[in-house]
Amino acid sequence: MLRKVGGCGHDRFSIEDLKKLGPFLYDDKLFDQDRFPEINKLCTKECKKKMKEIYRMTFEGYLMAVNNYYDDCKIFKSFPDPPIMTVGCQTYNDCLEWGNTDPEYRDRILKTMKVGILNGKLVRLCDVPRGVDVEIETTGLTDSEGESESKEEENDESDDE
Repeated sequence: MLRKVGGCGHDRFSIEDLKKLGPFLYDDKLFDQDRFPEINKLCTKECKKKMKEIYRMTFEGYLMAVNNYYDDCKIFKSFPDPPIMTVGCQTYNDCLEWGNTDPEYRDRILKTMKVGILNGKLVRLCDVPRGVDVEIETTGLTDSEGESESKEEENDESDDE
């Protein structure tokens, strides 16, 4: 969501909108060096400060979303035939953040990511407290990471005894 431009080209960017709508809000504008509005005679110190904060928030949010994506991707020894289509980082993040998951994406995410359904919403398994049951999808897939993680969990539990 870009706001109407009044003064310098940075007037259309809003920290409040970025907080509300997530780290991908301005990525197409901030990462395109040829199109991004440069500093001009209408910019102020406040403008520069705001844009630095928007970049910081965008990069930190983007980095967190990408890290979560790679942490949650399952690695499979083999895929079924036909192979399951995965989803991209932004789609995955949007589905988790906003909960408005298209059934096709929801099915793909359940099969290819370390997520479950809790109270009707997609949740990252690492965010679910121990002992809370979530619905997960494992049909027909062999998660090579899942095997090692379950062994690590067993070792962790035996260390606690």
